[in-house]
Amino acid sequence: MRFSRLLTVFLAAVLVISLAGCAGTAQSGSSASAPSSSGTPAPSSSVAETAPSSTEGWVPEKSITIYVGNTAGGGADLFGRQIAKIINDNNLCPQPVVVENKPGGSHSVMFSWLAEQTGDLYSMGVVSSSYYAMPASGNSPVSPENFIAVSHFCKDPNLLVVPGNSPFNTFEEMIAHAKANPSDLKYAGSGPYSDDAIICEMINRLCEVQIEYVPFTSGGDILAAVLGGHVNMAALGVEEANEHVLNGDLKILAAAADERLEVLPDVPTYLELGYDITQQQSRAIVMEKNVPEEIVQYYSDLLYQVSETPEWKQYLADNCMSASYMDYKEYEEFSKELYDDYVTYVGYIKEKEA
Repeated sequence: MRFSRLLTVFLAAVLVISLAGCAGTAQSGSSASAPSSSGTPAPSSSVAETAPSSTEGWVPEKSITIYVGNTAGGGADLFGRQIAKIINDNNLCPQPVVVENKPGGSHSVMFSWLAEQTGDLYSMGVVSSSYYAMPASGNSPVSPENFIAVSHFCKDPNLLVVPGNSPFNTFEEMIAHAKANPSDLKYAGSGPYSDDAIICEMINRLCEVQIEYVPFTSGGDILAAVLGGHVNMAALGVEEANEHVLNGDLKILAAAADERLEVLPDVPTYLELGYDITQQQSRAIVMEKNVPEEIVQYYSDLLYQVSETPEWKQYLADNCMSASYMDYKEYEEFSKELYDDYVTYVGYIKEKEA
């Protein structure tokens, strides 16, 4: 009897322990699979904390197109093609990058088309001075407000040159003559609302002189006019002027640049001379304004990689451009300020035309 009672107690204890174990297992399993209020399993805290947003880690799934508003071979075209080549050659992007030209209306045809591509994640446009000048002059149906900044790459400095036999050897000498002889000097440039036209207007206002701006249709015509003495001075790019400066046919009085150019260390900037003139052609990339910021961040990061390659730095050196990389946030602020300058000075020019 004593043995029977002991056996009964032992079996009861085993049963209690077994039932407790099963209950614990059932409770643990129901906790792991407990549905959320939406009816789907609730993620653990670690998963919820690391879950990516809808565009985090986004990568393009098809080819990307850089659109250019002028014909093949122009400055904006060469700029866009160099970017595409560096991306493709260095495998910086999982998809190919191609360039397509949409010329017309001083780039306004391309920008008008791009503005209509609502939410297009694969189309970008190359910015040149007309991106600002055309809407500022009322000659474009779209403006920078229709786009979102992606990356700013560089600037094309603008030089003030005079013939090699000019009596002016410095900017100050030229200004002194202009003050003493109102409306005596002529300045050749590329168009009524171009960067060089704005620089001429800035010189007139800041220096209180009356230099006449004379527009020409091409860089070749501008060069011929100043070399031939048909105008007293002209606005030229570094590459256009350099050869003629070296052989003594031209002299450079000043440069519209943020700082002295490495290739022209003896040429002062307008800033050094005491005048707030830094107007240069900006080279940049934009997209249609409805593209999500996360996607813009992807492209901004991609283009930053381009700007750091040896090939890009050589391209800038070969074309006498000033490196001025800005990501999408920095470029957005710079672009707003630059557009305000265009609106102001193009407005002054239009007042004279009226």
